[in-house]
Amino acid sequence: PVLGSDANSGLTQAFPVATITRALEIAGTGSAIDLDVIRLAPGTYGIQETWPLTLGRYQRLQGSAPMESILDGNAAGTAILLTGVHEVDFDLAATRISDCVFLGNGDAISTPPTPLTPQLILQDCEFRTLQAGLRTGTTDEPGEILVQRCAFLGGARAADNTSAFGPTDFTFEDCRFEDLDIGYANQTVPAQLGPQVFRRCEFHNVTQGLNVFSIFDSGSILIEDCTFWGGSVPIQTTFIGVTVRRCTFVDPLVRWADMTQSICTVDRCIQAGGAFSGTVFGSVSNSLMTDPAFHGVNGNSAGTAQFLDRANGDLRLAPGSLGIDAYASASTDLSGFPRDRSDGALDTLPLADLGAHEFRVLDGPASATLGSTFDLTLSVAQAEFAWVVHAPLASSGALTPFGESWLDLAGPFSTVAIQQAPSSFSITVSNDPALVGTTMS
Repeated sequence: PVLGSDANSGLTQAFPVATITRALEIAGTGSAIDLDVIRLAPGTYGIQETWPLTLGRYQRLQGSAPMESILDGNAAGTAILLTGVHEVDFDLAATRISDCVFLGNGDAISTPPTPLTPQLILQDCEFRTLQAGLRTGTTDEPGEILVQRCAFLGGARAADNTSAFGPTDFTFEDCRFEDLDIGYANQTVPAQLGPQVFRRCEFHNVTQGLNVFSIFDSGSILIEDCTFWGGSVPIQTTFIGVTVRRCTFVDPLVRWADMTQSICTVDRCIQAGGAFSGTVFGSVSNSLMTDPAFHGVNGNSAGTAQFLDRANGDLRLAPGSLGIDAYASASTDLSGFPRDRSDGALDTLPLADLGAHEFRVLDGPASATLGSTFDLTLSVAQAEFAWVVHAPLASSGALTPFGESWLDLAGPFSTVAIQQAPSSFSITVSNDPALVGTTMS
């Protein structure tokens, strides 16, 4: 928007146009063998645009990473209007939008009130203080929307779907919902609800995390490895089946779940604060609960987990917390960390933890009693670092990187050169009967 001119051809980087509006005019409608990709330079696309911009199938809107292309619809009702009809090849035909920031007082992306079906892949975008990040409604065939690595920050709601006949399937992966009235709302009247999936998402101070209603008593919601902190009611459903696995619910103002005529299955979760409300229910199992209604049944435990910073919403497990090493699993946690590689208790049993976050020693200082041979895995998510792992022949006076004295351990130990994150380094400490019953930090 800074160096371009709408008098240019817009066909090469050397001759860019100034507006997305002009780029769409040049691009045309695209096809399965001729996809249209509009690449946005860094900057703000605002009053010079003709809102709403219309995007259809086979079209891609690609911003400059990391999210340096800003679409400011200001007071426009909608910034981007999705059009198109249903295609079998979703990955090819879907409209794609990536690496964009949406501002303004209206909706970022919506569908028209016509018998058209949205197919959208939305990646690495940020939505700030809008009426709705996504507002969809279908009156024909089913739609499909995949949202990955996006952040919805402030405003009324992140996504709103109202279907008259054709349900829209929503999948949210690795997304953050923060300071919203509603994270996701789906009102299907009289349509049957399609699958709604949430994986590795964070709901931080959202009044209603998920509010889903289906008049046909159909459809399903799958919620895995998510955290819900603050707000009033993390999950509120009516006439819908809900499956919740490995999630963490902390400090809701009212209830941790409100499910009317909904069959809900909750497994391997952590709940701290609030109560449950519902008229039809499935089961809560293998979970750590402060809600007394579920104590002592289906493998549930009574107690409160300890978090690194509960008051500010950091729901990673603290050293020694209840819920560490509670069950076996080969899945990954909210951060993508493999659950079967973490021996949080250092007891030679690499079991998975309850809730959305797998405990990792480097998240905070930790100590545990040693049993037998164990693997020590260190991982770093960001910044430049060097692994330095060593053990002196004598423990007196020698300190670990955590400031604690090393035990007198046999090797092998090694040093790895400076490298860039993310990375991991693993060593195996051989079985030593002299270590049994001792403590290592």
